[in-house]
Amino acid sequence: MKLLLSYSIAVSALTTVDAHGYLKSPRSRNYHASLDKVTWAVPGLPANTPMVEDDPAALNTPGATCGITMTTGHNYDYPQNIYGDPLPPIPQACYAPGSTIELETLLTAGHDGHFEYKACPIEPGGVATQDCFDSHPLEFMEDVLYGMPKDDVYTDRAYVPWGKWEYTHKYKLPEGLEGDLVLIQWT
Repeated sequence: MKLLLSYSIAVSALTTVDAHGYLKSPRSRNYHASLDKVTWAVPGLPANTPMVEDDPAALNTPGATCGITMTTGHNYDYPQNIYGDPLPPIPQACYAPGSTIELETLLTAGHDGHFEYKACPIEPGGVATQDCFDSHPLEFMEDVLYGMPKDDVYTDRAYVPWGKWEYTHKYKLPEGLEGDLVLIQWT
């Protein structure tokens, strides 16, 4: 069985806080749109050319499970291509259910606390729900860069050491989680 991850998503946990980071790998929808952007639509661009995104770190959650970019107003529950049409799925990685994967994030402002990752399988064109994400938490396995320990009480948390900006964590995908289109939520 395969598990395809199409665009990870990065969301801020609270609606009153600006997001200051993004998921680098697998690339979040907004990070992908900032890297592979075309500044205006011209005839002949493929349908998988994302709508322009200038700030991959500016997601918040008001009204969207997958986040709304505060600078452009793009709603990543319904990502659009450069023509304003629905963006077809563009898988960023393919994993087996239950496998351990590396997740890379970047913060653009100093924070401490912890990260959590969850997954949700959807159909192309479908929208993930928070209940779906909450049903599929990923298990923290290892902090590759800083050696932060695993918490035996909160096994889904990767703790964030103060003053660091880039992170690489190993997480275990839930057994039995599979689908042709699975989203990852980072909070």
